[in-house]
Amino acid sequence: MVLRKLNRLSNRQIKAMNKQGNYADGGGLYLQVSKFKSKSWIFRFTINKRSREMGLGSLHTVSITEARLDADHCRRLVRKGIDPIEDRRLMFADKVIRTEKHIVKTGSRTSEEHLNKIISAIREEFEPHKMLYIAAMKITRILGVAGCRVYRFDNSENLCIAIEYGAVKRIEGFELELSLLKNSQKSFETGFKNYQFLTATTNYRKRINGAISIWRPSGKGRWGKNQHFLIKNVAKQLGVANEQISNHERMLALSRTDSMTGLLNRRAFYEEDLPRRISRLKVSGEMAALFFVDMDNFKLVNDAHGHRAGDDALLLLRDLMMDISRPGDVIARLGGDEFAMWLDGVSPDVTRKRAEDLIEASKCLKQFSGDEKFPLGISVGVAIYNPKDNETLEELVARADAAMYQVKNADKQGFLLATL
Repeated sequence: MVLRKLNRLSNRQIKAMNKQGNYADGGGLYLQVSKFKSKSWIFRFTINKRSREMGLGSLHTVSITEARLDADHCRRLVRKGIDPIEDRRLMFADKVIRTEKHIVKTGSRTSEEHLNKIISAIREEFEPHKMLYIAAMKITRILGVAGCRVYRFDNSENLCIAIEYGAVKRIEGFELELSLLKNSQKSFETGFKNYQFLTATTNYRKRINGAISIWRPSGKGRWGKNQHFLIKNVAKQLGVANEQISNHERMLALSRTDSMTGLLNRRAFYEEDLPRRISRLKVSGEMAALFFVDMDNFKLVNDAHGHRAGDDALLLLRDLMMDISRPGDVIARLGGDEFAMWLDGVSPDVTRKRAEDLIEASKCLKQFSGDEKFPLGISVGVAIYNPKDNETLEELVARADAAMYQVKNADKQGFLLATL
């Protein structure tokens, strides 16, 4: 979008604006003209060091006077430390609670009709995440509740939030109340903070793979039979979507990881992880370190003791590298007996200390040696990344690789800190 700054918009100027861009009215209020010449109001603000943008409505429904009043209200909220977007979401949820009268009843609008509407909307979507979102949105609106969350168990069997809709900020920590989830096959009611929750488990082939929860303010009495009926039947549909998401994640993990060590593979490390990390460091200005690690005399291990011993040696090296890294760092197996490690936010002094620690720890690899004259060890090349150097990823990799081979072609079993 082209930004054209004006002190104050007039109705005459607004009518004449046909060129795509954002036209400033002052104080964060802009008139946005799309490439299709449609016009709408937006309010831009910064809160908690984050820049955000909030739509106030189209020019056809919101006049310039109304837009300025809305902008004034948003500015007052920001001064109080309140996010206008979150405030509007909560106001909408509260309004739904007060005004919606769509509690499932007998007669022309039965619980079966509500269920059919939700299921029909779900089946129109083919992407599993969208199916979950549609279900959460529909059940929230139809029942007039404060919000809805869909949970699932990830591939590590940890309960995680898959999709949420409505007033979700006020229920942080509710997941801890679902500790008995795996033992329940029915819908159940729970109280948490100032809300009443109704939860049903999602299943796939008689195995629980998640849950769906809805909530409303306390004091509304117990949930009715129709609400239990609706959430249990929606949960049956979502069990399939949860399973599809889990299957996709498993396939993605297999495509990104080395099957023996569980580390990232070469493609994921070079094509996905490193470019993302370098982009982040260019913004933060922090330094990092790239380690290339290659085993010395590894072939002799397989020849003398067999491939099982070779695998054990590779796994031990993986553990040694994990011991000197942190959860935010990344280790990859590039293939064979070659490994790489990326340490985020480390200084040259810390990098050197980590390399020394790794070389010292690697002495335990000698137990797998195939020949005492040629003990098993490692050669390590290290390149420090500094965003100020404007070095490309290819150049950084080449430096670390060259340093590693320089060690390998010399005395082996050591490390070299590459120069730029």
